[in-house]
Amino acid sequence: MSALVECVVREAQEHIDLERKAVLDAKVLADNVAHEEIRRLQNQNAFLVRLLQNEKAKSELAKDELIKRISGLLGEFVNERDQGLREAVSHATESNDQGDEAMARFQEEHVHYVEGVVTRGQEWYISMDKKGGEGKRLRDGALKVTSFLC
Repeated sequence: MSALVECVVREAQEHIDLERKAVLDAKVLADNVAHEEIRRLQNQNAFLVRLLQNEKAKSELAKDELIKRISGLLGEFVNERDQGLREAVSHATESNDQGDEAMARFQEEHVHYVEGVVTRGQEWYISMDKKGGEGKRLRDGALKVTSFLC
């Protein structure tokens, strides 16, 4: 029986050694898989950080491009509004220039007309003054003649 017990103890020890080796192999395998997964996740994190940095740089470029486009559109809009305003002001300016020219012509004609009236008035005044003088002489002459006759 002692041989049987020794045999069972030896088999149990061999079994324990195999189980311990199997557990150690499983631990090494789990450690390797865990390390491999950690390395994969670290690589993926590094990739994601680079991707984020690239996307941030692309966003900045896209933002700058968008600002340029909006500025261009605003510039075009302002230029169109300015052109429209210039056209409206141009029409008003042309109309004002025509009004200025018409008023200048009117002023010239009015001055010419008024000068004619003034000249005729002066001529008439001189003529009336002469006729008044002649009338006075005729009256004075008529008085002398009548006083001579009477």
